[in-house]
Amino acid sequence: EFIQRVGKVTRILGSLATQWNPGFVLPNFFRDLLTAAINLTGEQGSEMARKAMHPGTLSRALRAAWKAARDPNATGEWVDWYRRYEASGAPVGVFQVDTPAEAGRTLQRLMDEVDPTPLKRAQMLLLDPQHGIFKALGDANTAVENAIRFSSFVAAVKGGASEQQAASLAKNLTVNFNRKGEWGPTINSLYMFFNASVGGTTRMLRSLKSPRVRKIVAGIGAMAVVLDVINRSIAGDDDDGENFYDKIPQYIKERNLILMLDEGDYLKIPLPWGFNVFWDAGTQLSATIHGPQTVGEAASHLLSTMYGAFNPVGGEASLLQVLSPTLADPIVQQAENQKFYGAPIRPENYPFGLQKPKSQLYWQSVNPLARDFTAWMNELTGGTVATSGAVDVSPELIEHWVEFVAGGAGKFLSRGAKTFTRAVSGEEVFLKDIPLLRRFAGEADPAHVKATFYGLLEEIEQLDYQVKELRKQREHAQARKLRRENATLYRMIGRAKNVRKRVKDLRARGAEAQVDRVMRQFNRSFLRTMEAVGG
Repeated sequence: EFIQRVGKVTRILGSLATQWNPGFVLPNFFRDLLTAAINLTGEQGSEMARKAMHPGTLSRALRAAWKAARDPNATGEWVDWYRRYEASGAPVGVFQVDTPAEAGRTLQRLMDEVDPTPLKRAQMLLLDPQHGIFKALGDANTAVENAIRFSSFVAAVKGGASEQQAASLAKNLTVNFNRKGEWGPTINSLYMFFNASVGGTTRMLRSLKSPRVRKIVAGIGAMAVVLDVINRSIAGDDDDGENFYDKIPQYIKERNLILMLDEGDYLKIPLPWGFNVFWDAGTQLSATIHGPQTVGEAASHLLSTMYGAFNPVGGEASLLQVLSPTLADPIVQQAENQKFYGAPIRPENYPFGLQKPKSQLYWQSVNPLARDFTAWMNELTGGTVATSGAVDVSPELIEHWVEFVAGGAGKFLSRGAKTFTRAVSGEEVFLKDIPLLRRFAGEADPAHVKATFYGLLEEIEQLDYQVKELRKQREHAQARKLRRENATLYRMIGRAKNVRKRVKDLRARGAEAQVDRVMRQFNRSFLRTMEAVGG
């Protein structure tokens, strides 16, 4: 009974993240398309892949799948093909056995549909998963999920295969979600995407048995090397001397094919799960040869990509997050201050300098409503912009919990609301918060400049602190040795203190554009100085 209740909540969260999430449809289509192309080409030959993946065939398959999902009485040549596809058992989905109580509620829902009241009709339109908005989103995902399988089914039958053979090919083209094993439903109740992760890994390993697939993945790695070099040359260097391409976070590069534009802007195409490891291997090799990475850093990044691709709950979560059930994830993530893909949830105070209250610890792209609310709560309970009150919470944690409870669909709406609020209030709108567009485009992250700036300040201030502590302990010889070994860094202590004060004064005046310029100038000056002395 407990597992069933937990499983129901987990399934709802899964639906919010996938079938009811508008931001999931297109990225999922691209991943499925690339995975199917690799598997079909490797296992059935390039001719079969060409027929199944032809844009005209795919568009007809997609329209027919959508029409069939929306209208049981739809007709047409391709709709008829889709009925044959459904009858063959080729479609895949998540099936569950309802408890008696759930079956009773389903029966009551069907009875209410016969003659719904105005209130019930409104509820069906807005909240019922079987009607209205949720139904449309679910149908869109069903159409996209089945379009590639369906077009492959048609291509196989037209190529001489029986419908049973074509159904088997289509069902196992990517992940067969109907394969769960004896313990699958129970584990899937605790871990949202366990079945998908294990099924995806199993399917990829089976594909790699084909010599043609192995040649394809070798080509994928080689293509990644070439594109990495091209991206570096197109991107150019930022004001601080670092290549814009190198400023793209690792978790984005390992999941997407990047196409650099200029001034740090780029396009990205989602890569298929599992096969993205081979792409990242080529990227890491090129970054070691042509970029700033060491062999150790490249190996570490590649291992992280493999862990994210093949661990049974997905993502690059810590071991504790992997072991904790889905419903416990937000608590564990908050305690570790780490999202499932490794990025921090909120900024943290540096060990030196001004210790900000938690309500002042947020990224530049935070939702203004959450930012203003937490600042108000802190002030209401006795705090100020420099001190903590009785209720002092980072606005990033508010977003963290709202996005978990509302799932992927909630994130989609939250980002849309954030973008609208920032635009209306005259604040900067960030590309990473624009729904849909953010999945296929990116821009240089201003947080990277800020993180580099404070990281360099911390390095300098740490040296100052160590020298002073040695002097307090009357270890003057050790203090002189430490200064001598880090003479260039030590000479920057005065400038570091001045630039920190300057940034603080500019922030107090609301001159964020000048703050960014000062940070960039300091970063560039520091790096050039250290390079000049071989540091």
